Amino acid sequence: HNPTVPNRNDAIDGVGTNCGPHLRDMTSSLVKSGAVDFIVLACNTAHAFQSYIEEGCENKVPFVSMIDVTCNEVAKRMNIRGSDNNGRKRKCGILAGGGCIRANLFQNSLLQRHIEPIIPSPSNQELMQSIIYRIKAGDKGMNVLNDFIKVIQELKEEKGCECIVVGCTELPLILEKCLDMYNGVKIDDFVDSTDVMVDTLIRISKNDLELNSFLN
Repeated sequence: HNPTVPNRNDAIDGVGTNCGPHLRDMTSSLVKSGAVDFIVLACNTAHAFQSYIEEGCENKVPFVSMIDVTCNEVAKRMNIRGSDNNGRKRKCGILAGGGCIRANLFQNSLLQRHIEPIIPSPSNQELMQSIIYRIKAGDKGMNVLNDFIKVIQELKEEKGCECIVVGCTELPLILEKCLDMYNGVKIDDFVDSTDVMVDTLIRISKNDLELNSFLN
């Protein structure tokens, strides 16, 4: 953790200092220490600066992308074949912060796997950002829960998403409670990027997943 790294959302929007060089230098320092076998980034939005992190890896250790392992899990769960039985492309919703959405991180990765990415409406995306900030401030009250359910309903009921990515580390803190309140979805409808990343790291540590598969 380095609190001096510039705001990633401002950097994505072009209104703040580029945080990429800071992430590159931090990565390079870890690699040069000789103490790491691979690099991960525990923030979905900061993957917008993946090229800088890979530069810091100096082709010595692989970078394991939270975005890509999450979308791999989506494809696995959907048993993806590109379309459903009626020839329609399979849809996956994305719940994430504004910077992550604007950087098209999950959208691009899902498209590479022949899955149609679905994001909330502009008004609901603003609501989603508000939800994230309120959770950060410690608010997990009924208004937050109801607002989150509203966004989920849009993706599931109005836009017909088969699966929904939970692409922000704050959102899992209220997801279970929302599922208790809203029966329009079940836990298996969601792919939590944090859970997927943790599972991937455990598999790597147990040699159940080949680390070289993440090398470019």
